[in-house]
Amino acid sequence: MNGIDGMNGIDGMDGMDGMDKMKTGKLAAMAKGRVQFITHFTGKYSYADSARLALAGGCRWIQLRMKDSREEDILETAREVRKMCDEYGAVLIVDDHVELVEKTGADGCISARTTCRSTRQGKYSGRER
Repeated sequence: MNGIDGMNGIDGMDGMDGMDKMKTGKLAAMAKGRVQFITHFTGKYSYADSARLALAGGCRWIQLRMKDSREEDILETAREVRKMCDEYGAVLIVDDHVELVEKTGADGCISARTTCRSTRQGKYSGRER
């Protein structure tokens, strides 16, 4: 199984040092029992608006999913959503753009191609699926 397993942490932690394993385990523990919100937009609400509504409603795990958006737009939105997640003590995961984890301070990413984790200090590791 790739990704987060609420009972056992994140698979594929071999090659990570003790500090990365501790932070990764903490991320997995935070995810256990939580609802994940995947952002979307409508004619009325932006991606950031949808994240804001989810956070205000109690969600503490946001996946920023902006398929077919320009990297500049994703970067701008991710930085905005990161600030909101910090205010609410929530996890932010970006979708498909491993390279944006460091630039945005996201907690990790998810992609059909790569599973990655972040230490929030900008370091991330990826693993091809």
